[in-house]
Formats: sequence, C-alpha cells, structure tokens
Amino acid sequence: SRVQRSGHAKGALFSMNSGALAEPAGQNTDWSKFFARLSRVQRFKELVQGPKKETGRLEEVSRLCWSLCLEDRVRLQNRLDELNLNTLKQVSALRSQLVLIGGQAEGTRPEAAAAAHNVEFYEPLRYLNETSRELVVKIVQEKLLHCKAEPVDDGGAWKQRFDEAEARALKAEEREMQLKASKLKLQQELEAAAERLEEVTEELQSALAEVAQLNEDNSRLEEANAKLEEEKALLEERMAEQEQIIARLEEENARLLEEKLRLEAELDAMRERVEALEQELAAVKEQLAEAQEEIERLTTRVLELEELVQALEEQIQALEAKLQEAQAEIDRLKERCRELEDLLAAAEQQAKEAEAQVAALREELASRGDVKEADQQTDMLGEHIEQLTQANRNLKDMMSNTVSKLEEKGLGSIADEISEEVGFTAVVKKKTCFQRLYDDAWARQVKFKRMREAHAAKNRSEVEKQFSTLDQQLEEVASAEHAALAEEARARSFEMARVQPLPVDTSPPGPMWGVSPRSRDSVTSESWRLVQSARQSLTEAGNKSLAGLQFRDSLTAQSITESPRLSLVLQPPGPRPQPSRRLSHSLRGSDSGMTGILPPLHL
Repeated sequence: SRVQRSGHAKGALFSMNSGALAEPAGQNTDWSKFFARLSRVQRFKELVQGPKKETGRLEEVSRLCWSLCLEDRVRLQNRLDELNLNTLKQVSALRSQLVLIGGQAEGTRPEAAAAAHNVEFYEPLRYLNETSRELVVKIVQEKLLHCKAEPVDDGGAWKQRFDEAEARALKAEEREMQLKASKLKLQQELEAAAERLEEVTEELQSALAEVAQLNEDNSRLEEANAKLEEEKALLEERMAEQEQIIARLEEENARLLEEKLRLEAELDAMRERVEALEQELAAVKEQLAEAQEEIERLTTRVLELEELVQALEEQIQALEAKLQEAQAEIDRLKERCRELEDLLAAAEQQAKEAEAQVAALREELASRGDVKEADQQTDMLGEHIEQLTQANRNLKDMMSNTVSKLEEKGLGSIADEISEEVGFTAVVKKKTCFQRLYDDAWARQVKFKRMREAHAAKNRSEVEKQFSTLDQQLEEVASAEHAALAEEARARSFEMARVQPLPVDTSPPGPMWGVSPRSRDSVTSESWRLVQSARQSLTEAGNKSLAGLQFRDSLTAQSITESPRLSLVLQPPGPRPQPSRRLSHSLRGSDSGMTGILPPLHL
C-alpha cells in the first residue's frame, strides 16, 4: 500500500543519512572540529608543552581514538537505522490493516482511508546532501504517479531492494528465534535444577526432623545418626554440583549473547566488504579496457617501426657502398695532396735560390758606382718589380677564386678558418649581403628546430618515452647516412678545388747596379711567404680528419620515425647557376604528400 511505500522511503532516507556520515570530506570536517575542542582542554595544553615529536604522537593517538569512536558511531547509527526501518515496516503494516478494517466497517474505500495517513515532508531538503535530496525527489515523484494511478518504470530496482531487505530481515528473525529457543531451553533446565534443589532441601528438612525426633534416644540411634550425617554430606555435594551447573548455564547464556553481537558485527562488515569489492571490480574493468586499447595502439606502432627499420637498413647498405667509393676517392685526393706538397717544396726551394741571387746582386750594386750602368740596373729592376707585382695580383685573384670555389662546394666555414689562421683575410673578398642573410636565416632555423624538439620531448607521453631508445637508434642511422654523404661531398669538393702552384720566375735577373735604399725595400720575400702559407693551409685542410666535420641538417627524431623513404641530394650555397649537388631530405608520409627540402649546407 502507499503507507508501506512511505515507510520504505523513510527507511531509505535514514540509510542515505547514515551513509553520508562516512564520507571522507565529512570525516575531515568532524576531525577538525573535534581537534579544535580537544586543543582548548587544559590537560591537552599541558601535554603539548613537551617535545615536537611527542606532540605529533599525541595528535596521532588522538586521531586514532577519534577514528575508532567514529566507526563505532557509524556502526551503531546503521544498526539504529535498520531497527527504525523494521519498526516503520511493522507500524505501516499495522496501520494499513487498521485502515482496511476501519474502511470496511464505515463503508469507505481503503484508498480514501489510507490517504489520510500519507507521509508528508515539511522542507527536509535543506538538511540533506545532494544524493539524499535526489532520492527524496524520486520518492515524491513515484508517490505522485501512484496517486494518479500511473505506472512507475523503475526497472524493478525498488522491488529488488525490498526483496533483499525482506530476506535479510527474515534471516535475522530466524536467528533471533533460534537464540530465543536456546535461551528458553536453558531456562527450562535452570528451572528443573531449581526444582531438584527444592526436593533435596525438602529431603534435608525431613531428615533433620527425624534427627530431632531421634535425639531423645541418642544411645540407641548413634549408628542411625552417623548414617544420616553421611547422607547429609552426599546431599551437600549434590547441592554443590547443582550450583556449578547453574553457574555454567549462566556462563553459556552470556556467551550466546556475545556470539549474537559478534555475528551482527560480522554481518555489517561483510556488507561493507561486498560494496567495496563491487566498486573495485568496476574500476578493474575500466582499467582492463584502457589497457586493451593501449596494447592495440602499441602493436600497430611496433609494426610501423619494423617496416621503417627495414627500409632504413636497405638505405644503410646502399650508403655503405657509397661510403666505400667516397673513401677510395679520399685516398686518391690524399695522394694528389702529397704531390702538391712536393711541388710546393720545389717552389719554395726556387724562391730561396732567387732570394739568394737578389741579395748577391744587391751587394754587387752597392760596390759599383758607374751611373750609366746604374741607370740600366734600375730599369731592369723596375721590370722585375712589375713582374713580381703582377704575380702578386695573380696570386690574390687565385686566392679569391679559391675561397669562392670552396664556398660553392659547401666548405665556406673551412675557408674562413684557413684565411684567419694564415692571415690573408684582407686579400679575400668579404661576404656578400646575400650570404650574411642566408647565414642568419640558417642559424634561426637551427634554433627553432632545437626549441621544437625540446617542446616535443616535454609533451611526450609515457608510452612514447618507452620507444626513445629505438628513436635514438634510428637517429644514429640517419646521422651515419648523412655523415657518409658529407664525406663524399667533401672529397669531391677537394678534388674540384685543386690549386696549381704559381709559376716562379727562375731566370737570373740582369745585373743590378746603383739601387737606391728605397728600391731595396720594395723587393722582399713577403709575396713568397704568402704563397707558401696559403698552399700549406690548403694542404692541411685536405689532410684534416673526416670524423671531425659536423654535418648539420634539419631532420628531427619525429620526421625520421615517420618517413618511410629518405632521399639525400647535395647542393652547395651560392648564386651561380652552374650544376651543383644539394643535400636535402624529403619526408613523404603515407597520408600527406608534403615534401620538405633542406636549405644549402655549410660544412
């Protein structure tokens, strides 16, 4: 009936309130209030005056005691709510019976009689939490639907809960009946023992009466008196045994009461354990689904990486063959450098001989005083000076062209280092505006690439970090490939940048007579020293270790792992339209057709 449903709603409301007491947020608030009250106690203040370690232990002990008291309070509150629910059930059942009986007697309908006893809520929602408030609203809605005689579609949830509560109540009642039967049986045994004790007492009284009657004839009844004393002793022993039995029965009764309380506590604990296990089962199912999805994604990722590794291995084999060819070319260039060194040594020897001849001629000129011969000597020295000036000019042009060729072959940085070490930076032409702008743009691109890699490394997930080792291996493979191509480009650039030795005039100059001091200083060995330093720098650049060069590119770890194919081309920087080779990479993904090309490369 509607009255019974109202009683059930009240019981559910009590259960929700008791459950709300066990929320973690409520516990923290209650603990704060309790500890504030405890801190105001004078005895607690005296105990806190000790060391900080002891104070912390005191707070922990207080919190432990408060937790135990709170658990007892929640358990008792749950028990009280259950008893209230059972009481409301019984009252609702009796009330429905009285309403039915009164309605039949007065001739009114049972629904109209029961409507007078409906449960009404007078603004209880403000005292309830959010969950309890929703429950009350649902109960009121169901009651309204019942009053309108409309069906309630609750999926059988309330009926199932009601049946479970009925089953638990029946089990508890059966257990209580069994305990009552045991108690009644013990009481009956206790009453039987009391009756036997009364019989023994009556027998003892009759025996005492007989002894009183036989006291007059002590002499004749001494033997009978002794027998009666023995019987009295036996009766006392039996009385002691009966008292022990009574004490044992009382102890058994107390033990049964304790067992009843223990079983009730275990029942409450089992209910809480079942709810916790249901929540854990739901959480484990969700984690299992997430793990399955992660496994599928990682499996797909592993297959893609295996295909990429296979493609990179094939490219590495091809690059190893190219590296061998480049090594052979490097050996040939080293041999050519040795030949150039021999030619340079011969030219230096010729220069020394020419300097010796010039010194001898100067001494001879200083020892002579003929003016006509001095004029002729001056004319011949001027021609020789013009030859040396033209040779220096040709040397300057050749050095500028050499630096330009090195820059076109991608060796601009090496050419700059050699120029600074040798000291002919002023001879070589300065960098153009286009070259400076290109260098700045390239530096910004490298900086942006490093920032992007750092940002990508921070945002990587835990699963992607597990593949960092494989990504590093792939990056090392790509670096080895780039290094091999750089070696090949450098070897070819050295071959194309060969510098032939300057022609040296080894013919003896004419006689030098009457040279002025100024003309003596105009012819020095600085030109030969400049040629010697430039050639020595070029030779050292050709003999540098190939492992010391750094090859810069804009490939990132992400582009390497995502690129199924990697194509490399060489192209030196420079505005000239002549054929050149450029180092670039194209990243062709499976979904997008975009191609990225590296800018010209400086080594």
